[in-house]
Amino acid sequence: MTGTLVVDASAALRLAVDGPGSAEVVAALATAEVLVAPSLYVAEVANALWKYVRAGLLDVATADANVNDLVELIGRFEEMDAGLASKALALAARFDHSAYDAIYAVTASENHAVLATVDTRLAALANHVGVATIPR
Repeated sequence: MTGTLVVDASAALRLAVDGPGSAEVVAALATAEVLVAPSLYVAEVANALWKYVRAGLLDVATADANVNDLVELIGRFEEMDAGLASKALALAARFDHSAYDAIYAVTASENHAVLATVDTRLAALANHVGVATIPR
């Protein structure tokens, strides 16, 4: 794969905690020309790592190292603005899906990018708007 890859928090976390789709995510990240995420990504990654700490799957020091690595991984952050929020809201309402996830789908669509996600519901939403996803 080449080109732009929009990375959601679920995919990025596969670099910190192995799980289904990890190998595919690692391969896609390694071959992408640029990694992009909406600014929401930072908060979602931090929150997910906190959940791993809370569940006893990671210690705080490891989670802290991972949050830094996962934020630095992204080459470009798309800032949230009213236009992106409006498009995400319309998509979320149309498909009865969270606006948080719709932001990733819209970011990928706007950047003519593939979306890296292991969230099957988000992948389905992205596919509804013509955005390819990995893992497939």
